[in-house]
Amino acid sequence: MLETLLEKDTATLSALRNKSWMGKKFYIGKDGSIQKQSNGLFTDGVVKTLEMPTSAHLAKLVKHLKCTDALCLGSPYATTSKTKVSTRQRSALIKDMGAPCITRTKDDFGFPDNEGWLLIDFDDKDLPEPIKEKLFAVGGIYEALRRLWPELECGDFLIKPSSSAGVHLPDTEPTAASGFHMFVRINDARNPADT
Repeated sequence: MLETLLEKDTATLSALRNKSWMGKKFYIGKDGSIQKQSNGLFTDGVVKTLEMPTSAHLAKLVKHLKCTDALCLGSPYATTSKTKVSTRQRSALIKDMGAPCITRTKDDFGFPDNEGWLLIDFDDKDLPEPIKEKLFAVGGIYEALRRLWPELECGDFLIKPSSSAGVHLPDTEPTAASGFHMFVRINDARNPADT
């Protein structure tokens, strides 16, 4: 994981490193179509809280994430460098062996009392056609968000395309990417509405 600048009361988030890969893998199926394998289960790993004062810092972190890494908007309540993170069931077994272990749940994670990051996850794959038409009419999802949240125009944010963006069969053109994750830096991680 990347080291980061330390600034008092700056925006924070956590990076988790799993023992096995997470995310999506794409391959060509027997019928010649694109197939997808997903794994979002964090089973056994470690966590580190990082200070991300700006979207530029966050972009640098995202660029260096591995297939075993995941971001978490919250921070663990208490950890040491040897604290493990696991599922509820495995966590109980690890604790029984005398090692500190937490779960990736709100029992062990919360939002810091300072700046933080808000995640907007957009995917139009299953949107009804009338909603797609309304989004197109206002200039797209970003314009719709800006109308709902005018401060966004001057905000500090990072937009990361969907993990399936640009995936296409050989000798075909990729479809336009529409899904994304948008990380917006907010003043109060505990109260996003007060941003």
